[in-house]
Parts: sequence; C-alpha cells; structure tokens
Amino acid sequence: MKKLMAASMLCSLCSLFALGCDDETTAPSKTLRFESDDVPAGPAVFLRAASLSHQQLSLQVVGQELNDVYGLAFRLEYSGQVLSFDAMTAGEGWNGQTTLPVAREVSAGLLVGAVTQRGDTPGVAVDDAALAQLELPVSKVAGTEIQFVEGRSAVVTGDGDEVDAVSFTGGRLVLR
Repeated sequence: MKKLMAASMLCSLCSLFALGCDDETTAPSKTLRFESDDVPAGPAVFLRAASLSHQQLSLQVVGQELNDVYGLAFRLEYSGQVLSFDAMTAGEGWNGQTTLPVAREVSAGLLVGAVTQRGDTPGVAVDDAALAQLELPVSKVAGTEIQFVEGRSAVVTGDGDEVDAVSFTGGRLVLR
C-alpha cells in the first residue's frame, strides 16, 4: 500500500513539474499577413489589405493614376481552400457618385467583379483610392496567391473605351 501511495505521489509531482516547465519545442504561433506585389509606376489597379484576422480578409481594390474612370471589371484568382467570397462594396474612390458593385464567386477560388457608375455622368480621377472593397472569409489559415487574371480585367472610361496600359497587380496571403 505504501508503495502504491509513493508511486501515486511521485506521478503527481512529475505532472506538476511538467506543467510548470516551459516547453522549448513549442513553435510560436504563426500569423497571417497580406503582402502586395510591387506596384509599377503609372496607371495601375492593385490590392491592399484593409484588415486581416484568422477569420476574415478585407481587401481594397485600389486605383492609381487613373483618369475618366467610369467602371472597373476584374477576375481574381486565389486558393478556394484558403479563401471564399462574402461581399463587395464600392470604395471611396468614386467620390460620392452612384455606383453599382456586383461580384460573384463563379467557382471556388475565382471571383468575377465589377463596379460601375450609373447614369450619364463623367468618369472620375482616381489616385491611391479604393474602387472596391472585398470581404473574403478565411477557410483555412494558410498562404495563397491572390492575383488578377490577365486579359480579363479592365478599367473603362466615360466613353465606354478600355483604358490602355493599366497594370493589374495582386499579392499573397502568407503565414509567418
């Protein structure tokens, strides 16, 4: 009986000792970060994080050095296992104009979106201002590229013409 009590006491002490010790093999918790691709000089549309948590990524679709913008259409690709689409709203770059934002995730990891002014109004000048804000729930805490689909994204003027030589740059969600 004494041996059983001694063994029980020894196990209890070992458990208390183990709980009080730091485990040096425990990795520090990793955090998600959004990193934008380098934005070239000149007319461009790029992504900028508005906020990020392990549950939600809010991205701004930002215009740079754009004139006479009446609308923006884009396709955005990302890992459908990491992100999904919830909502899109028009950004402040429209300067109070009445806009119509429309977006839909046509398949996991492929978002099709457009924001346009309504009515017979002139286009707006945009420089470092959000044209849209995207709400993307995080399904899995992991990294993913988030890129515009080349040839399927465009800025349109008040005359209905596509603006030439606009660079579209994305970014990536990274786990560090």
